[in-house]
Amino acid sequence: MNWIFPATIAVLWIAVRITLPNLPVDLDFDANHGTFFVLLNQYVGMTKCMVALDLVLAWYGRQNPMADHCCLAGAIAGILFCVWTTAAYERYLHARYPRNGSMSTCNYTPSKYATTLALGAGTLMFTIMGIVVVLG
Repeated sequence: MNWIFPATIAVLWIAVRITLPNLPVDLDFDANHGTFFVLLNQYVGMTKCMVALDLVLAWYGRQNPMADHCCLAGAIAGILFCVWTTAAYERYLHARYPRNGSMSTCNYTPSKYATTLALGAGTLMFTIMGIVVVLG
């Protein structure tokens, strides 16, 4: 049963990766410097709320093992999403806007972007599943 959660993230990653073009992803949308930072703050903030909700739901639904598993999987996916996205931002920032001022090409590959999207979607999906199981 516990293998379902990592397998779900893997299937999400494959589905997202197939749909992405084989080009590096520029995270400053429409070439507006700093737009990725704004999105990073919004996404990480929302994910922190979902992780907190998952932990509360895991405690509330602790008599139901399925609710416990869903909520803890959502919390783990959310924590991984926050860490992965913050690290991706730092890698992107230091490669794209180095201190010497010469702007380099983007190093954010479609595979890295697929990982970001799969972890974010997994967090949302496991959180919703946890809510449904606890309240259902």
